[in-house]
Amino acid sequence: MVLIREFATLLQRRAGLVGKRPSYGFGKHAVELGQPALGRTDRDVTFVTLGAVLCRTLEAAEELESKRDVSVEAWDARFVNPLDYGPLLESVRKTGRPLLASDACERGSFLHTLASHISRIAIDALDSFDAPLVVLGDAIGSPHPPGRFAVRDRICLFFRGQGGY
Repeated sequence: MVLIREFATLLQRRAGLVGKRPSYGFGKHAVELGQPALGRTDRDVTFVTLGAVLCRTLEAAEELESKRDVSVEAWDARFVNPLDYGPLLESVRKTGRPLLASDACERGSFLHTLASHISRIAIDALDSFDAPLVVLGDAIGSPHPPGRFAVRDRICLFFRGQGGY
């Protein structure tokens, strides 16, 4: 077991929660090396994130559920390497619709590598996806600075434009 100690103030600032008590939905902070953490379980879409962006992704999940009747299963990959893809693949098998989100620049993001691995493994392990695997991140030259609602808004805009996703 690896003990993960994240500085609460840093995470609160990144998540826009200064002065509020953050809820990450993970309980204890002891995590087995390489294990992703489930932030929310449901049936329609699988969101995979890295780090503090999970808080904003969960906000998007709540908005999608209330406005579009889309239920979201959300994961924080937590590790770049090693990473156990098993739980992520089980979630994608259940929902059939994987979406990877980050507040980092989309171009060159590690999430593209993660998406590539999920696709490659899924060819052998899964029949097929019900929708294309999507990576969302901040755009290069974006007119807005990265902020609390950037990821949430990009996810919601994606679903607004992709009625059947």
